[in-house]
Amino acid sequence: MCWSRAEVIKIGNEGYSVRFQHALECFDRVIEAGTFDIAKLDSHCKDFDWRLKLQKGDIIDVSDTQNIWYNSTVLDIRPNTLNKNVTEALIAFRVYDETATKIDEEGKPYTGWSS
Repeated sequence: MCWSRAEVIKIGNEGYSVRFQHALECFDRVIEAGTFDIAKLDSHCKDFDWRLKLQKGDIIDVSDTQNIWYNSTVLDIRPNTLNKNVTEALIAFRVYDETATKIDEEGKPYTGWSS
């Protein structure tokens, strides 16, 4: 499970309607009341702000859809094409290393996944 900050925008019979900070409205969702999918601010996401300071070339840990963690590289930071107020990071499940045997499309050697 991934935790992110969100604002409760409505409380209804189905649960809490939330809007995630720094995300597009298409990611808004309803979280059922009484589940463990919602928690008090800063109880799970204490180190959120570092994400807002990511830069191209930073090496970070990222989990895939199977919850397996990899060293990864931030390839680009850019405004989202649908909402310029949302910044998105292009992240590759790879780390650049001069001794690596895989070569990316720019000719740089890396270890990890290909694109």
